[in-house]
Amino acid sequence: MGTSTLKSISVNANNKSFCDVNGVLLTKDKTKVVIYPQGKTDATFTIPNSVKTIGENAFIDGQIQSITIPNSVTTLGDCCFARTNIGSITIPASVTKMGYGTFSGCTNLTTAVVNANVTDLPYITFSECPKLSTATLGNKIQNLDSRIFYKCTSLTKVTLPSNLKRIEYSFLGCTSLAQVTIPATVEWITAGSFDQNTQLDISKTKLQKLDDGTYAIAYDVYVTGTFDYKKAYEVLDKVNEERKKQGLSSLTMDRDLLEAAMQRAKEISIYFDHTRPSGLNCYSACRKMSGENITAGLSTAAEAMNEWMNSPGHKANILKSSWKSIGIGCFYTNNQWYWTQCFSSDTAINVSMPANKTEKQAVKTLDDKISLQGTSLTNVNVKMQETTTIGKIYNINTRWSVSHVILEPESFTWTSGSSKTATVTSKGAIKGIKTGNTTVKAAIGNKSLTYNISVKLPFTDVGEGEWFYSAVNDSYCRGIIMGSGNKFEPNSNLTRGQIVTILWRMEGSKAVPNSNKFTDVKKSGFYYDAVKWATSVGIVNGYGQTGKFGPEDPVKRQDLAVILMHYTQYKGKKISATGNLSKFKDGNATADYAKEAMQWAVARGVITGSEETKKVSPNGTATRAEAASMLFKYSTNVQ
Repeated sequence: MGTSTLKSISVNANNKSFCDVNGVLLTKDKTKVVIYPQGKTDATFTIPNSVKTIGENAFIDGQIQSITIPNSVTTLGDCCFARTNIGSITIPASVTKMGYGTFSGCTNLTTAVVNANVTDLPYITFSECPKLSTATLGNKIQNLDSRIFYKCTSLTKVTLPSNLKRIEYSFLGCTSLAQVTIPATVEWITAGSFDQNTQLDISKTKLQKLDDGTYAIAYDVYVTGTFDYKKAYEVLDKVNEERKKQGLSSLTMDRDLLEAAMQRAKEISIYFDHTRPSGLNCYSACRKMSGENITAGLSTAAEAMNEWMNSPGHKANILKSSWKSIGIGCFYTNNQWYWTQCFSSDTAINVSMPANKTEKQAVKTLDDKISLQGTSLTNVNVKMQETTTIGKIYNINTRWSVSHVILEPESFTWTSGSSKTATVTSKGAIKGIKTGNTTVKAAIGNKSLTYNISVKLPFTDVGEGEWFYSAVNDSYCRGIIMGSGNKFEPNSNLTRGQIVTILWRMEGSKAVPNSNKFTDVKKSGFYYDAVKWATSVGIVNGYGQTGKFGPEDPVKRQDLAVILMHYTQYKGKKISATGNLSKFKDGNATADYAKEAMQWAVARGVITGSEETKKVSPNGTATRAEAASMLFKYSTNVQ
């Protein structure tokens, strides 16, 4: 590399590999800076526009105070500007490759702008730059490697990339960095990445703080299972039997390790690995832990121990002489057993065997550790105003695929494609609102299952092909004509009590203070308040001086026309349209009191008559299906 006394480099013009520019060694084609002499005393240096690469250690320990990197440069080699005297630096967007330690040890560096087109800012880029106070990192950067700003003790302001995803111990020793706003895109911050006094604003992110202080986008997935302490202590006996055979001291069940082992047994049901579902290593479950064994699928303590003792690595853990304490976990869920052993050289805190317990508990999990599988049912029918749930949803353990753990509904974020068609609660209960099709999605982070939801009428006697289907659907959705259980009874006669109840519901079920004047209208009847309202506003009356209303009496078609006309007048609308009843074979059979109403109803398309018979049937009783049809036409043509 040269020495600190080397001030200039001269290259013979006939040299086929190298040349010099102002005493600096470059490749012959001037595309790479090879050596900047350490003894060169120039305060500034502008890198030629022909240069594409700054070589490894090219400027290291140089006395240079100011460097201009042109847009021709694409590569910065390892430690290429390390331990120079530069005061500020801007790395242009043309740079697509950076080695480690490029500006490490620059003791006079105060400001740095990194516009480099790289996704990873590498190891110790600005390490031990004690005067660096301001750093701006370009938005192409997604990952900050370890110790990038190590011991940058004057750093007070850092602008993080808007697309940043991961921070790994990047700001160790930045003791003056009081507060940092973490961008919304960040998915991981390793514990210890910042000085303990640095306040992190994570309000824009989805980060959660994990057991060891790491921040991650982790989700609480809920699993119900049994913590079997009896089987755990059976394993303890067998561990000590094996240790006794080798002349080793017995291990004692430790309170903290037992808790951690049960936690780990539950966790391996989600992700069968020594890395926890949260992305942390297994030792973060308890500070005492120094070793771990895991296994699954075995139903007895003897089978679990046999598996471990026939595996050299697991056996070595069980028989390690320096261990003093142990925690053993046994978790049972969805017909499967999960086992763990957690070892420590610490003296045990004794614990009595707890009673077995079955609980629903949360497991913090990264979505990349999740693989969802539902039941074979992807198309779900739900009846209007009724609630149903989707079948079981499993996590398929990505490290042991035979493990299928049932995830409880609160593990998911539930969304409906159309809440006007069907709603879904935070626990996955789907309620049909109106007939139609939509979707419901169950998601954990970026992992999801989508179900096709078809909302149907609750009636078994109203088929989608029936002529009155749309009318019944409209009436039921509006809550004005209800059924009885799963029956609508479309061919049953409409009664006087039913029609006033329908109109009353159309008016919002208004309360009426006046008393009931009819002897056959009982307070227990569904039509009680409706009759009071309808008679008080003049829509319908009782039977003369009899004192009766006749709530169970069927309504003739012409009477239904009269009632609807009165209702229209009550609403303040004019009755002006007049239809021709003579075009119907039985039009002249209409009673005198009903002619005006029938003519109006025909003119407004509320009553259309039969195409086949050319009859309007004024004296025929109106069925519930016909009533629904007439009200559907009324709401379309009149309201």
